[in-house]
Amino acid sequence: MGRNQLLILGAILVFATSVPARAMVFGTDHRVDYDQISNPAMRSLARSVFTFVLKKDLVPTADGHYRFARHDTLQKALGLCPEQRFGEQTAVPTRCSGFLVAPDSGVTAGHCVSPSQVGDFCKSYFIVFDRYMHPGGQAPLALSRSSVYECDRISSLVFNPNGGRTDDYAVLHFSRPVKHRPALKYRRTGKLADHAAVFMIGYPRGLPAKFSLDRKVSNNTDPSYFSADLDCFHGNSGSPVFNSKTLEVEGIFVRGGGSFPGDDVTDPEMIGDFVQDAAKKCWRTLVCHKGAACTATMDSTRITRVPLR
Repeated sequence: MGRNQLLILGAILVFATSVPARAMVFGTDHRVDYDQISNPAMRSLARSVFTFVLKKDLVPTADGHYRFARHDTLQKALGLCPEQRFGEQTAVPTRCSGFLVAPDSGVTAGHCVSPSQVGDFCKSYFIVFDRYMHPGGQAPLALSRSSVYECDRISSLVFNPNGGRTDDYAVLHFSRPVKHRPALKYRRTGKLADHAAVFMIGYPRGLPAKFSLDRKVSNNTDPSYFSADLDCFHGNSGSPVFNSKTLEVEGIFVRGGGSFPGDDVTDPEMIGDFVQDAAKKCWRTLVCHKGAACTATMDSTRITRVPLR
């Protein structure tokens, strides 16, 4: 990949995989790849989690498959320091995450489909499944037709562009039914227990799908959302957050709140979920060590707020 293409991919990975606040890891990075999950029931959940890819970035091939037009390692695309986790993995230009709730319907965060984009969103993006690490340490750069879908309309959209900890979700209708992969089970009434164990699956920074494991609910009082210490990055918006006991979806990851390390959104030495190492002139993962300098939490809109049939 040439330098100009690399700069374009890096810009896409910074800005296109949006989340409406900073993202980070809490203490130790708890993200793992699909091929590191030994529980078959948990592994199967990843088959029903998707990401969005601009149609110009996923090119049809002569054999009926699709290939990514642009890709490079995350380290090269963003200028990461050499020891950063997953920096050696291949990243592709993606936008947000989402999940299947019926053969013809999926859910994502509302800010991933902003009101100004509703008319063009389905025309512009493919819905892509199955980009996760397989045994042997490889993630596909070519996908079969059974992994690539389109939407034909946005059935429901709620998002406040002026900010605030309000409902944030979108429901998409697929142009053809999704076959041979299960719709995720989700909570229909009530709410999860205080301090419940949760985990998340999504596509951060255009990387292969990641599981954010062994997380705990920290705030469960608001009727519209709950908070947890989810390790997340740009691109995780729209990811399903699961109850670790029931494996049901409890919420949709939508935003970060509270105070973050070096909390200044105009700081030129931060790009969302990375902070610059001035001495080495590279970027490191933003880490929250709970205390006065970091009171950050990650919010998920409760799935019970979404009008699903």
